[in-house]
Amino acid sequence: IPVSQMFGSGDYTRMRKFVTQSIILCSGFAVIVTLLSSLLCRQILTVMRTPEEVMEYAYSYILIIFLGIPITCMYNMLSGILRALGDSLHPLYYLIFSTFVNIGLDMLLVAGLGFGVGAAAIATTISQGVSALLCLIHVLRVDAPYRVSIRAIRFHKESLFEIIRYGLPSGIQNSVIALANVVVQTNIN
Repeated sequence: IPVSQMFGSGDYTRMRKFVTQSIILCSGFAVIVTLLSSLLCRQILTVMRTPEEVMEYAYSYILIIFLGIPITCMYNMLSGILRALGDSLHPLYYLIFSTFVNIGLDMLLVAGLGFGVGAAAIATTISQGVSALLCLIHVLRVDAPYRVSIRAIRFHKESLFEIIRYGLPSGIQNSVIALANVVVQTNIN
């Protein structure tokens, strides 16, 4: 929201601060969530009443997906910034391309080489990494006011708190939806 507001008002200096604070916030959040979810992976599956006969498959899959959380967060954050600036096409193109990468890797690793469930998770994580990397390259190289410079990534407390103020309600909403999906899956299990 603040990125879009600053872009609309033409205040590109503040807009870039909000973009860099989003990168910092996303990175910190991703590290914390990745550590917690990875360390608690087996407990999470147990609480979800994962059937014993698929526990090891579920564990190998979900652990790899959890380790890929920083990649997923980075894509979602960068694509959200691009959409906030009116560019919904590039994130879509990158996502379509990465979907084909995922399908190709699944066919190669799972169907072709028979590596199993863990390989499917690796394919998914790699494909998400491709879309995140393409978004990152775009915001680093684009000839536009929202171009990000790695050297410009610095901590700005006021901008960070404003992002949290706007983003917290949306984050809570998405968390409630995700938690509801976990509850449904637990009941299915």
